Amino acid sequence: MNILKRAKMFRVALIVLSAIVVSGSSAHAANLSMSQSSVGIPLGQSTTVTIAGGSGSYFVSGNSSQGSVQANINGSALSLGLSGDGSGGTVTVCDAITPSTCGTVTITNGSGSNNNSSASTVSFNPSSVSVPVGSIQTVTISGNGTYFISSGANSTVASVSLSGNVLSVTGIGSGGTSATICQQSGGGCNSLSITVGTGSVSGALNFSQSNPSVSIGQIMNISISGGSNVFSLSNNSNPNGLTATINGTSLTITGKAIGSAVLTICSSSGPCGSLSVNITGTTASNTTVNTTTNTNSIPASFALTLLTQIQSMESQLSQFSSQLAQLKTSIQNLINGNFGATNTGTTSSVGAGMNLGTVNSYRFTIPLSLGDSGTEVTELQKRLLVEGVYSGEITGYFGPATEKSVKAYQTKHGLTPLGNVGPGTRAELNK
Repeated sequence: MNILKRAKMFRVALIVLSAIVVSGSSAHAANLSMSQSSVGIPLGQSTTVTIAGGSGSYFVSGNSSQGSVQANINGSALSLGLSGDGSGGTVTVCDAITPSTCGTVTITNGSGSNNNSSASTVSFNPSSVSVPVGSIQTVTISGNGTYFISSGANSTVASVSLSGNVLSVTGIGSGGTSATICQQSGGGCNSLSITVGTGSVSGALNFSQSNPSVSIGQIMNISISGGSNVFSLSNNSNPNGLTATINGTSLTITGKAIGSAVLTICSSSGPCGSLSVNITGTTASNTTVNTTTNTNSIPASFALTLLTQIQSMESQLSQFSSQLAQLKTSIQNLINGNFGATNTGTTSSVGAGMNLGTVNSYRFTIPLSLGDSGTEVTELQKRLLVEGVYSGEITGYFGPATEKSVKAYQTKHGLTPLGNVGPGTRAELNK
């Protein structure tokens, strides 16, 4: 009997002990504390909640509304943002060493009890990005600290990279996405809306020289275009190595120390552009380089005079070539002992052994004009000699004398005196 009583008492003790263990575990599972258990965040804004307890290493275990609530952890800071339909939700954070140790924060749309609203001062210029596929656009970030990418863009739509306070957005595929940027100190985040399409960047900035290189002490002027034509220097990544100033649409840079710098120029209408500059070690002596191009530097009257002189030189060269060819033929005739061929009269030229039947039976097949040479020109000169309109040497070169004789032949046969052998003149020669 005593044994049965003891067994029952033992069973009751086990049940009580189990209840105590379960109760203790439940209490332990909810012992992460949040600086705010409920926050109201305006749509498109963000805030930071501080996590305490556990091992100090945390992760986001659950997000009931991933479409509208962004949650990211950096150390003990939980960055929360609200976008999309702004419906809000609940975020659960757990300890990385003891995953059963968790805490929750409820996010709603509105001002609520967001005591850190002053920390949410991350802003962008431009406030949103529209970039074509394959193009890059830069965004200048403003706030009160060092920044990091809390949540990157959809990798199928765009990629983002951060250098200082300059965010570079590269279009990958058509669509829309966003990237969340946070401050390292003081908290505060903001989401940048990104649209990628097939068009061009509206008002994108252009520079008269891309990736310029200047030496130490050298001054270079670069023209800026695009946007509203009212520009400002948003950022200089290396002010110790390069000075940069803007006056109207002209950017003036001066090399100070070896290295490189990235300049971010923004238009008052929103779009920005980045210019990478390389500073070399060669010291220049106050050299100023202007990369703008003046297309009106040569007066039209002067250009016309140059053109007239060139055409005159071409005509003189053609005549000189014709004279050289005639001289060459005369010398060859002297060498061959054919002294009669040097006479310029029609009778002596024909009398040099020319077969008139052969001359008249030759068939011309190609167009001939000033500057041509070859067998057809030789036969043309023979025919013109027979026709009595040519008295020069048979040189095989179509010079000014041959051109003049062709005009005389064309006039003689009722053709327009153009001075070249075209289809009409060739048909008359082949009769």
